[in-house]
Amino acid sequence: MAADWAQFESTYQKKAEIVYINVDQRSAPEFVKYQRFAPQGIPYTLWLDRADKPLADKTGAITAAEMGETTERFLK
Repeated sequence: MAADWAQFESTYQKKAEIVYINVDQRSAPEFVKYQRFAPQGIPYTLWLDRADKPLADKTGAITAAEMGETTERFLK
């Protein structure tokens, strides 16, 4: 999973804002900002538009290819 995230991030870091949230760090600014999107399981991947409107989500493991395919749908 970590390798997939690294691959995804290296491909999309200049095209999209990527935020990592550690659910064990509830006082972290990222957790506080996005806590209304509480995951139903871990890992949890969520795509938001610029207004923080949910576009898609995935609970469970996800590959770099799956993340890329979903991201590409929203970059167009």
